[in-house]
Amino acid sequence: MLLNHNFGWGDPGSTTRFTGVPDGCDALLLADLLGQATQPLLHVSSDDLGMNRLAESVAFFAPDTRILKFPAWDCLPYDRVPPRAELVAERMATLGALAQGAGDS
Repeated sequence: MLLNHNFGWGDPGSTTRFTGVPDGCDALLLADLLGQATQPLLHVSSDDLGMNRLAESVAFFAPDTRILKFPAWDCLPYDRVPPRAELVAERMATLGALAQGAGDS
């Protein structure tokens, strides 16, 4: 267990931030947090590579956890080329799952 035994979540709707977590320990910390969480958790990655790496690592440490990924757009707002269909589909599937409360499990 990485967390201090006195760790407690804030009030519902509040924000808890963890900063300065070394690379490689972030997935272990998230898995530990998921084991104690009573509500869905949100993690924001700096890029898609980091998001995918973290999702795979958390799945290793917490295999029963459902992970919803929301990838960044692969184009600029005024590009003539639309975003890839697979990317749009993954974003829509994640939003649909969140709207139906799938993140609550």
